[in-house]
Amino acid sequence: MNRLLALENEVLRRSKKATARAAAQSLRRVVRPFQTATAVWPDASVQSMKTFLVNNATGGNPQNCIDTINEALKILFAPKRIPTGSAVHLTMDALATAGLATSRTDFEFLDAKGKTTTGVVRPDHLGVVLLDELVTLANNAVGWSVFGFSLMDGYHSVLLSLDNSTSTPRVYWSDQWPTKGGFKEYDKAGLNAEVTRLTQGWWDGQPANKKHRTRCTVWRTLP
Repeated sequence: MNRLLALENEVLRRSKKATARAAAQSLRRVVRPFQTATAVWPDASVQSMKTFLVNNATGGNPQNCIDTINEALKILFAPKRIPTGSAVHLTMDALATAGLATSRTDFEFLDAKGKTTTGVVRPDHLGVVLLDELVTLANNAVGWSVFGFSLMDGYHSVLLSLDNSTSTPRVYWSDQWPTKGGFKEYDKAGLNAEVTRLTQGWWDGQPANKKHRTRCTVWRTLP
């Protein structure tokens, strides 16, 4: 009887150990590269990218959003050659696979009742302060960090450039729209408000049975 009990206890012990090992492996799989990525972009690289972005947005014949982002990233990474895709998530996931960006981080909207909505219920506000999240994703690195940014699950492609060289981090929005001028600065409240305004406007205009998922996604590029 004692031998049987001892055998049962040994089986239970091994089972718990295997479960703990599996849980640890699962946790490791979700650890993102940004947790140890502290390198920042040289100011000259960001300024070269900015020059293209401003000229593209204000020159009267801008490229579409993903082509704008792809070209800007090529300039940022120059002379290194980088993979790109036909949508922001394809470009950024390709960069992540190549070790040139972190994996994606998604942020969901909340509805008017404060519950998470994926697009079924009208988005009311983001559940995070996006600028604070960018600083965290940059691991508080001092200098320039550049992020690929997807609105409404890929409906629009943007680059967000974070300048964390002063006590007050600054973020700049880049796409092809002339109203943004290629490199428009936002503060914390302004960035959240603009992402919310755009997402709500697009969501409101879509048929009830064809609503996009309302999450936004960021990837940090790695110098």
